[in-house]
Amino acid sequence: MSQINQQSSDLDLYHPLNSLFGEYRSIVNRVKSVAESIDSSAVDYFFRAAAANDYKGSCNVVEIFNVDRAIKAVDADFWQRSMKLTDVLEYMPADKRNDWHEQIRKHKTPTFEIDTVYATLRELLVSRERFLAERVDGIFRNLSHSHVTNIPQGFGKRFIMGYTLEYTSFAHRMSEYIHDMRTVIAKFMGRESVNSASTLQDLNKLPRDGQWYSFDGGAWKIRLYKVGTAHMEVHPEMAYRLNQVLAYVHPHAIPNEFRTAPKKKSKEFDLSYDLLGFDVITQLRDLRAAKGGLEVWGPGLSTRTQTTLEYIGGVSVKEGHWEFDYDIRSVITEICRSGMLPEQKSHQYYPTPEHIARRVVDWADIKPGEQVLEPSAGQGAIADQIGKDALIYCMDISKLHCDVLKAKGYERVQCADFLKYSPSVKWDKCVLNPPFADKRAEMHVQHAAGLLKEGGVLVAVLPASYKNKTIVEGLNHEYSEVLHNEFQGCSVNVVILRLS
Repeated sequence: MSQINQQSSDLDLYHPLNSLFGEYRSIVNRVKSVAESIDSSAVDYFFRAAAANDYKGSCNVVEIFNVDRAIKAVDADFWQRSMKLTDVLEYMPADKRNDWHEQIRKHKTPTFEIDTVYATLRELLVSRERFLAERVDGIFRNLSHSHVTNIPQGFGKRFIMGYTLEYTSFAHRMSEYIHDMRTVIAKFMGRESVNSASTLQDLNKLPRDGQWYSFDGGAWKIRLYKVGTAHMEVHPEMAYRLNQVLAYVHPHAIPNEFRTAPKKKSKEFDLSYDLLGFDVITQLRDLRAAKGGLEVWGPGLSTRTQTTLEYIGGVSVKEGHWEFDYDIRSVITEICRSGMLPEQKSHQYYPTPEHIARRVVDWADIKPGEQVLEPSAGQGAIADQIGKDALIYCMDISKLHCDVLKAKGYERVQCADFLKYSPSVKWDKCVLNPPFADKRAEMHVQHAAGLLKEGGVLVAVLPASYKNKTIVEGLNHEYSEVLHNEFQGCSVNVVILRLS
């Protein structure tokens, strides 16, 4: 689309302004009429009466009915309303958004005239490309000058922002800069933008406990401290791209090494997740909860939103209403912040059917007081058959799955890669439905067997191809019959193995 056609398309957004201008003129005329009809000497007695009855105001009649000040308030209101008719505010960098909000708050906007409004909106709309660079520059300029983590050459992997605390909430002004970073990163990832109010809401839900919290598929994360500092970390690829944009603004100030793509991907970030669209996140955030978080509802839920609710254990009881067997609120908060679900192929997450989970637990023959380990616990299908009162230790590589387990009431939960787990304790029993691909099932069983006490028992769900094979030397292998097509969404045949 040519620039002229693009501007023409943008100007289509202005049509609702026609009625707004008519409403503005009507209100201004009514304000003037009220001011002209006021008998100040008579109305003054109303103020005296109010003062005699402990009215705390100190304005007199002339101040209250000052027509010029009233019209400035009308101007500010209608400028605010006109801006909401376009996406201009979401394109503005934080500095300009903060300035604009301040003009609205203090009634310092220009007069709401047709030519001024159209010219202003047109200028802002055609400046959207430049705004991207200004956003990145604004983020960089508002990093803390007192922390050596921040470097003057450009964005590093980690950087720090100060003064983010305003009483007990996240400072609105500083959240706008973090929102800018989030928006720019979303553009790098080919995603649409979330609105700034949602970012502020997400930040206000984070505890100031110095722990890392991941956003938007692991592209960036943040940890907050009670002193008001916010530490952020971005994926190296994102730091490089932020510096590329920053170099556009300051071409001679950003060294070449900061504008060079990282040679290899960071192993610290696991991006094997399905990113949810911000439309889905918005619907999840807007869900209403009832019955202590055991039920949620919302109108017009998209198919993707519904499959997300199914993934975390929701059952649709009627249109827009979903029930859970645990308090879902903290899990939905985690999904809205991280913006992701474990990608099924890489995580190999296929919930264990209830009858198979029950059989696994029966074969394990767990006695009271025995210590039980469940690696790759998922959302607790096997653990649920053991019971929350048992001495069970759950582990999963997915933070979302761990959040579900904790919400269900399991107290001993660890988010970690089981194959790297080296505890100092041994276990009486181990039950697991491990990932199958790339020989991970065999690797999980061998690693788990090494964590058993003398005389311990392991029961695992495995691909049927392992039937009658020796996986761990020196242990007795007992296999079930082949179970055909038991897992939803996966045409795989399995067997149950008992090692003792």
